Amino acid sequence: MTMLLSDYRLQLFAPKCNPSAEYANCLAALRDDIREVFPYLNGSLKGCQYNPEAPFLRFRREGHIIALRPRQASAARRDCFVGLGPSQLQERPEPTGEAG
Repeated sequence: MTMLLSDYRLQLFAPKCNPSAEYANCLAALRDDIREVFPYLNGSLKGCQYNPEAPFLRFRREGHIIALRPRQASAARRDCFVGLGPSQLQERPEPTGEAG
């Protein structure tokens, strides 16, 4: 069996629209291209928004919106990061072009 993800870099950051929020957004930069699983996820998860031309997949999981791109995953997760101060959160990274 081939492993889909060999490595990723995780960033937590305060939302720009509410920097004092008691939750953080999460962005994972993926080393590997995961677009090959998008059709399978789209077929097995309810309520997905899938655009194969973009390529982009978005779905809700436990009340949070998860967005997947070939080399990036992002999510806003509330209540898990209560207690993190602004010094522990990074600035929201600027979007990067897709590698490969």
